[in-house]
Amino acid sequence: MATRFEKYRMKDGETPLAASYFNPLLQDIDLRLQQLEAQQERLDTAIAQLVALGLQRLDATITAGLAPLATQDQLAALQDELDRLRPLLAVAL
Repeated sequence: MATRFEKYRMKDGETPLAASYFNPLLQDIDLRLQQLEAQQERLDTAIAQLVALGLQRLDATITAGLAPLATQDQLAALQDELDRLRPLLAVAL
């Protein structure tokens, strides 16, 4: 990023302490700040989109990882049901 320090530098015995010196410098600084503030909304929007996409990817990854766990829970429930019915099946045979 370009620096404008030399343009803003005060020099003893040379720089006048007058509006003709300070007003153009302050205007330049104000215009630079205005440009940054104008970009802020665009940057905030881009950051929000990036965060939303990242959260969607995390959600998809975590959901895919949890899907087998749901199956394991179902298998455990079926195993419990089978264990409960096994004595009844043995009596019937």
